[in-house]
Amino acid sequence: MIQNLAYAAFTSPAADDWRSFALDRAKNADHRISMDIGRHPNDLMTSFYVRTPAGFDLEYGYGGVVIDDASWQTATYDAVSIWGHRPPSGKPLPPAILRPHDVSRAGA
Repeated sequence: MIQNLAYAAFTSPAADDWRSFALDRAKNADHRISMDIGRHPNDLMTSFYVRTPAGFDLEYGYGGVVIDDASWQTATYDAVSIWGHRPPSGKPLPPAILRPHDVSRAGA
């Protein structure tokens, strides 16, 4: 089992691919959707989260901001989502991280 991984993210270049392929396929296969469709304020990505059999979440979305390192400015946000990203059942799944990460063992 993968330990100390909260989530991994993948993006699609087109909304149709993201919606018709990924989300519908995940729901049709009865995968556990951990966070329904929503949009993040920091990268403007529209995405959803699905729990993997290994126990971490996979974020899949489209439309994220492409960062230009020369002009990018850091910012602080007071919310994780502009809209959405709610657990479909109204009750969050148990955390993907089951134990805290020990930074003293990083790279060990």
